[in-house]
Amino acid sequence: MKRRWQILIVVGLLVAVLDQWSKFLAVKHLTPGIAIAHTGVEHVAPSELQRSLTETTLGTQLGYFYGDIKGPCRVSRQLCPTVSVVDGFWNWRYVENPGAAWGLLAGANENLRVPFFLLVSLVAIGFIITFFRKLEDHQYLLVISLSLVFGGAIGNLLTVCISAT
Repeated sequence: MKRRWQILIVVGLLVAVLDQWSKFLAVKHLTPGIAIAHTGVEHVAPSELQRSLTETTLGTQLGYFYGDIKGPCRVSRQLCPTVSVVDGFWNWRYVENPGAAWGLLAGANENLRVPFFLLVSLVAIGFIITFFRKLEDHQYLLVISLSLVFGGAIGNLLTVCISAT
């Protein structure tokens, strides 16, 4: 296997894993979603939710993240507070965008939106692989760039597939 294909696979998978990990951390630390899935109770004091979260194993948390959590802030916006990183300057708040860039198709029916984004992800992956095959071995910057985009497309494909279940 040529070195550039190895780079595509390794970098692409690494980016996809980092993409999923960052989404998991956002849900874990910026929402009560995992703790609510663990307790089964939607209206619990934040301290009780935090205690519940520390009692669950990482494997259990990942199971909740990939299986039981749908819209972790939709039940009550009060449960997803703003988290201050630098007081008065930098805050984080969990927000979901069910659409694409700039909310494209965010209001569309899920029966249209999910297959559309699934198709877009598959077409992007196919295009990247087709373009990648035509590269020459000395085009390292293009190999790395396409590998990063490939990883993002894989991450998006995983997210669409998981959200469809």
